[in-house]
Amino acid sequence: MASIGSVFRQSNPYEDAIKQIIQLESIRKNELQTLRNTEQSRKTALTTVDANMTALRKTLNNFASPVDSPIRQQLANSSNESVIAVRNVSGTPFTGSYSLNVAQIARQDIVLSGVLSADGSDFTGGGGNLAIQIGSSDPLTLDIDTTGLDNRQALNAIAAGINETMDGRVQAVVYETTSGSLQLSLKSTESGSDNAINITEASGNFALLGLSNLTPATDLDAVFSIDGITITRSSNIVSDVIQGVTFELRSNTPGDVTLQVENDLDSSVEAVQSFIKDYNNLILDIRTKTVAGNQNSDSGLLRRDRVLRQLTVELRYESIQDLPGFDIAGISKLSDLGIEVRRDGTLNLKDEAVLKDILDNDREGIRAFFESENGFSARILGKIDAFNQGNDNILSSLQKGADQRIKLLDNRISAQERFLIRREAQLRDEFTRLQQVVIQGQAQFDEIIRMQSMFF
Repeated sequence: MASIGSVFRQSNPYEDAIKQIIQLESIRKNELQTLRNTEQSRKTALTTVDANMTALRKTLNNFASPVDSPIRQQLANSSNESVIAVRNVSGTPFTGSYSLNVAQIARQDIVLSGVLSADGSDFTGGGGNLAIQIGSSDPLTLDIDTTGLDNRQALNAIAAGINETMDGRVQAVVYETTSGSLQLSLKSTESGSDNAINITEASGNFALLGLSNLTPATDLDAVFSIDGITITRSSNIVSDVIQGVTFELRSNTPGDVTLQVENDLDSSVEAVQSFIKDYNNLILDIRTKTVAGNQNSDSGLLRRDRVLRQLTVELRYESIQDLPGFDIAGISKLSDLGIEVRRDGTLNLKDEAVLKDILDNDREGIRAFFESENGFSARILGKIDAFNQGNDNILSSLQKGADQRIKLLDNRISAQERFLIRREAQLRDEFTRLQQVVIQGQAQFDEIIRMQSMFF
């Protein structure tokens, strides 16, 4: 028959008791942890609202740009991309059709030496000067010693000296034209007569190079006409002829090329849709997170921060009213652009045809509505800037408050954890003493049984 002490030791009932007591006394810690998790979720929710505000601000700042507003995008097309290719359209170019004819494309200047025998000794004596001028810049004199070098070694040394001295404006290469025959080539890295290579001095042994330009300087520039006006440029990349349009001259194929500049309505509509998306993301995010909730729905994480809800009211008001001073113009509110404000405060492009018509025919009205100092972009930015701009903005204050509450809860959770550690140690001590009492009682019981067996 097992003794009371052996049963106690085998089952360790005090371990389960300690766990149950600690579990009960951990309820407060768990409650604090739940509060801490909720506060962290609130902070994350505020961060998301901040990100949505930042996205909307970026879009509106782009809309307000007087140079590259995405709502006034334009495009240019060439009737022959192999002759003239459009590289970029920016700013506000004039719409219309331009007739271009390319007579000559710009090219890089090339200077060639005569053909020399690779194993010859034309330069072995050294001596002489070589000076090179690029365009109208000051000539640079090369310091190259060819004493004792055969022609291959000398030409390679001259090419290396040119590349080092000319600092990337000229590329010198030695070619082996046939077996045992060499020729030095100097090529300007930029095109046009402004970058023409001029050998201002080739004395002594350097005169033996026989350097000469492959193309006359007058043939290095691009020559083209636009609507009958002849234009010359050093580069084939032209950005200063048609306002806001950069194009590339690719060949001088005979015949006119038409370059058409027009409003990019599809891209502008996409920009408006992007604005609507950013606007709606902010509105819906705030409304969802600030909802009070009821028996049938959960409350939002930011239900206590009703100041955020007020922002959606103010944005809705700005979106439906006529802008001050715009009531006599054709565009004074979003609905004039075919954009409706729904009952929940979100926007919807209801009539794309109306928007496209205004984008195509009232560029000045669009510019004034979005870009003016008191226009739509500025007024919406003024509302959201109070929430996430500057050191003491509303969102920053709410986030700091969340951080403070999280820190306070962390301290209280740490205090609870320290208490539970002490409490567990206390319980173990008490149950250990209880076990000792049980063992002593068992010993006394065993002694009584033993004595009884002696007399009976």
